[in-house]
Amino acid sequence: MVAKTKVFLRADGNSRIGLGHIHRLLALGEILSRHFTCIYLIRSPLPGISKLIHASGHQIIDVEGNNDLDELKRQLTGHEIVVLDGYNFNTAYQQEVKEHGCKLVCIDDIHSYHFVSDVLINPAGDVSLSEYSKEPYTKTFFGPAFAMLKKPFREASKEAPINNRETNLLICMGGADPENHTLSALKIGLNFSFNTCYIVLGEAFAHRQSLQNIVDVVDESSFKIEILSNLESSSLAGIMKKTGVAICSASGIAYEYLSVGGELYLRQTAENQSHFFSFLIQNNLAFKLENFRVEPEKVQSATQNRLRIFDGNSDQRILKIFNRLDFELNCKVRRAVPDDLLMLFEWTNEPDLRRQSYNSRPIELEEHTSWFMKKISDSSDLLFIFAFKNILFAQVRFDVNEYATISYSLDKNYRGRGWGELVLQKAIELFYQQRDSSIAVVGYVKKENEGSKKIFLNLGFAQMETIDYPNSYRYEYKKI
Repeated sequence: MVAKTKVFLRADGNSRIGLGHIHRLLALGEILSRHFTCIYLIRSPLPGISKLIHASGHQIIDVEGNNDLDELKRQLTGHEIVVLDGYNFNTAYQQEVKEHGCKLVCIDDIHSYHFVSDVLINPAGDVSLSEYSKEPYTKTFFGPAFAMLKKPFREASKEAPINNRETNLLICMGGADPENHTLSALKIGLNFSFNTCYIVLGEAFAHRQSLQNIVDVVDESSFKIEILSNLESSSLAGIMKKTGVAICSASGIAYEYLSVGGELYLRQTAENQSHFFSFLIQNNLAFKLENFRVEPEKVQSATQNRLRIFDGNSDQRILKIFNRLDFELNCKVRRAVPDDLLMLFEWTNEPDLRRQSYNSRPIELEEHTSWFMKKISDSSDLLFIFAFKNILFAQVRFDVNEYATISYSLDKNYRGRGWGELVLQKAIELFYQQRDSSIAVVGYVKKENEGSKKIFLNLGFAQMETIDYPNSYRYEYKKI
C-alpha cells in the first residue's frame, strides 16, 4: 500500500487559554488515523497531553518559542494537509502555509480575520456564513454534525440510554477553568440531593486547593464527591454514563455529554463559547445553570432534540472532508494506455464488481484483451485511469453513440473514502472538455446498489425507471 498522507495538526493549550483546541485535535487525529499519518505541533505540551498523543501512536513536535511557523514550514513538501485550531493563526499565517502548496483546514469559532484556507470548520450551531470573511474557494462546514468527538462518545450516542442515572452529578468546566467555575458549580450542586458528584479536572486546572477545602467539609454520608483528573476518553465516557445530570462549560465537553445523553446545564466560561452556548440553549438541548433544575417535561423534550442532532456519525462526515482534500492533493487522471491492460483485467474480475455487473460471469484474459485494445483505439470512446500517488485505483469509461454510457470501478483497497463521486465528477468534466457538450451521459445501476445510486443523485443525474436492464434505474445527466 502507498504511504498515508501526512496531516499536521497545530494547536496550543495551557492554564490561560485552556486545552479545548488540543483535545479537539486529539479527537480529529483519532478520526483520521485510519487513512492518514497525524503529526501534532504544540508549544510546550503538558506531560499529560504528550502521553495521550504518544499512546494514540501519533508523533508530536514541540514548537518552542516564537518560531512555530518556521518549524511547521520546515515539515512541508506540498503534499500534506495542515490543520490550524486556535486564535493566533491569522490571515498572514494561513497565507504562508498555503504558499507551500499543501491543503489547509482551519477550525474556528470567533471569525475575527479573513480565511484563505481550503476548508473552514465551525462545530458550533446556528453559525451564519455572513459572519465570516473568506475566499470564494473556501468550503465551509458548520454545526454539531461536524463535531470532533472521540470514539467512546460517538458510540455512546448510538446506545440505549442507561436508567437510574439521575442520582449522580457530573461537573466539568474545561481543561483549565482559570476562573474556577468548578467551585461555584459545586456549591450549586450541594443544594440538591445527589448520591455522588464526579468532578472532572484537566491537567491545567490551578485551583485544586480551594476545591479540596470544600470537599473536606462535605458530609460524605449525604453527598459523596470524587475528583478525577486527566481522564482518557473511554474513562470520561464511562463517568458520563453514570451521571444523569451535568454542569459543563459551553464547549466541546458539552457536545461529549450530549452524545452520551443526560440533563445538561451550561455556563459560558469564555468569549469564544457564545455560539455553543446560544445554540444549545435556544434549541432546547441544554439549560442555563441559573435554572438548575428544570421540570421533567423540559428534560424529556431536550432528550428528543439530542437524539435528532447527535447521531454518532460526525466522524464519517469529517473523514469525507479530509478524503476529498487528499484526492485533490494527490490524485491524477489520464487516458488509458496499453500498459493498463492487466490492471483493468484484475479490477474487472474482482468478485464484488462482478456481482454488480449485468454480466456476472468471470471475464477471460483473451476476451478482455480484445475489448480493451478496441476501446483505447476507438476515437469516439473515452477510458480514463485515476492514480493516487502513482498507484492506479480507478477507471471511468464512456461508450459514445447517441448518448454516452458511463461505467466505473474502484480498486477494493480505495473504496469507502468517498472517492467514487469525485472520480465520476472529474471524469464527466474531462468528457465534456473533449466531446460535444450536448451529449447526455447515461448510467445504469442495479436497484440494490445503494452506493452508486447515491453517487449519481449527488452529481445531479435524473433517476428514472428503465427496461434496458432488469431491476435497474437509468440515470441521465445533461450539461446545462
